[in-house]
Parts: sequence; structure tokens; C-alpha cells
Amino acid sequence: MRSALEIFPDEPDLLVNLAQVQRATQRFREAVATLDRCVALAPAHTGYRVTHALARLDLGEQDQALAELDGVIRDRPDAADAHFGKASLLLSTGRYAEGWREYLWRPPRARWLAAAGKPFTTATPTLEELRGRPVIICGEQGLGDVLFFLRFAPPVERVAASLHLEIEPRLQAILPARWALPPPSHGVRVLAGDLAAIVGGEAVPSLHLEPAAGRIEEARERLARCGPPPYIGLTWQGGQHWEDMVEPGATLFKRLAPEALGGALRQSRATLISIQRGSLPRDLASLASAAGRPVHDFSDVNDDLAAALAVLSLLDDYVAVSNTNVHLRDALGKPARVLVTHPAEWRWGIERETSRWLTHARVYRQATGGAWDSALARLTADLEV
Repeated sequence: MRSALEIFPDEPDLLVNLAQVQRATQRFREAVATLDRCVALAPAHTGYRVTHALARLDLGEQDQALAELDGVIRDRPDAADAHFGKASLLLSTGRYAEGWREYLWRPPRARWLAAAGKPFTTATPTLEELRGRPVIICGEQGLGDVLFFLRFAPPVERVAASLHLEIEPRLQAILPARWALPPPSHGVRVLAGDLAAIVGGEAVPSLHLEPAAGRIEEARERLARCGPPPYIGLTWQGGQHWEDMVEPGATLFKRLAPEALGGALRQSRATLISIQRGSLPRDLASLASAAGRPVHDFSDVNDDLAAALAVLSLLDDYVAVSNTNVHLRDALGKPARVLVTHPAEWRWGIERETSRWLTHARVYRQATGGAWDSALARLTADLEV
């Protein structure tokens, strides 16, 4: 990018792409400076202005970022990326009533409406409008997000004639059986991600889940073959890498170097269980070498959430970046130690060591510059208690 800018120094597209690389590599102040120049060259460009605001948010400048996003929305009321950026900011800071209305501008919702042949709208039915009618909840996001938003399903179920789900079968298999009945053709379809806006989503606990008894016995036998308790589950990577995104910035990539995680676990006496989806042999080897003992690969349970739920219910602890299994662990009422990358996803808030949403999780935050040293030192100390 820098070489290209030597030839075309005033090309805004090159500057915004350089800034995105700087953001992805944790050089946030450089990104803001690059975007200052980009916006100065094209002050009317909505995308550049939104990216500038999000880079300010990366730095923790919430008030300035909010003011910039509001300015974009005043000029372009239909700027979906500005609304969605504002949603993340508001939800991160606990302004839920405003945040959920802005969250209706999220890209997966727009894509779902378009695929269904419906015009985009931020209108949602009220609970009173759903009263006495069959309601079909549709999952338009990833497994973890759908599970997260199903915590808002019980208020809808209380007023609806019946509740049905149109979601991925892996997730359906661990949810209440009464929600598995085939949906009627005349039901009202509601997106899972809209439930918070419909019910007035203040922070409420996760939906409670229970693993099947037979699956628990299978998991207990498998764990016993790995070694004695206590058992610590591990996941060090999640999300989609920025290089591979169809929609840059839409999904937060989260990764902690396996050798760094292994080093933090070296003093613990636990048997180590990897629940990392698609774990690479070299990552497992690096983790095991740094930890000084074997790491047992349970990655297959990610394709069978009933098995994953059973394993997670038996672990004595779980250390992970944010992923679907963190949501499952919270739904079991079990503690987790979550390594939160910077910038943090909105559900982890800004500074707290706990989450208002995943109430059984303890948060270990990456520093603004990308370092994990302080978080891992805390993790090591906590695991020794």
C-alpha cells in the first residue's frame, strides 16, 4: 500500500485500505492519521467517514466516534454501515434501548430480507401484535449469535399461540423439544436478531440448556481416557480472518497464539482438552510443547452440539476466545475464562472484567496495542488459586 501511495499519494481508496491493514494489525493511531488524510481528500464519502469513526472507537474514543457516526446519519439517513457501527458502540456502553434499534441495520438482516424478496425496513412487530399467533424464529446469523438472542424468546413464547424455529439443525438439536414442531404456513416470521428490539432487551441471562444424560456418560468416559481431572477446555481462535472477509469488518477475527496460551497453563495440573474447531496439527503441537504436556483433541464435537454440550458440562474450567462454545458454557451455568481481543465485540463491553450478558464468564482483555502479557499473567494467577 505504501509503495502504491508513492505513485498515487492522493488516492483515497489506497489510504482507506492502508488504514484497514493498520486497524487489523493493531496500529490504531496510525489508522486514524491515515483516515484523517483520506477523509480530507473525499469529505463527502460515507464509507470513509464511517471507517474513520470506527477507528476512533478502536482507540476508545467513544464520544468522538458517536458524534462522527451521528453526523454521517444526519447527512445520509440510509447509511446502514453508520447505523450498524452506532449499534456496536451503544451496546458496548450499555445503551440498549437505542442500540437494539440501530442493530436492525445489521448486514445479515438486510441480506435475509433481500433473499426473502422483502424491502428493507427497521419496523418490527410488537409483542401485542404477536399475541395469539404462531411465531417462527428464523436464524439469520451464526450459531453463537442465534443462541445469544434466543434468551429473548421466552417473553415471545408467553404471548404467542406457539413458538417454532427455523435454524441450523445442529443448534435445534440442543434446544427445547417443544420448539422443534414443524412451523405452520401461516406463522409470523421473526428474525432471532430482532428479538431484543421486540421485547425491549435489557441484559438478561442466557437461555438455560441441559445436556442429554446419555451424552454425558459418553463424554465422561472419553474424558477419563485422556487422564485424571481437573479438565480444562481450550479454544484459541474464532471468527473469520480479515483477509478472507467478503464484507470487511463484519466478523471479528480472534486469535491468541497457542504457544502463549500453553505457557499460561504450564503451572496448572489440569488435563488439557482442545475444543478448537479445525485445529491445525502445528497449533496443537505448539500448545502442548508450551504447556509441557499433551493436549487432547476434541474438535469433532463442534459438528455435534449435543456432544459439545455434554463435554462442556463436565469440564472444570474453560479458557477460550469468544465463540459458540462460550455461549453453550454460559447456558449450562458453568464458568469460563474468556480472552477478549481488542477492539472488543459489543457483548463484552468496554472495560469490565465480567459481561452483563454472559454472566458466568470472567474476561481477560488484550491491550490496545495487541499485547496479551497482562491478561495471561492474570489468567495464570487465577488458575493457580
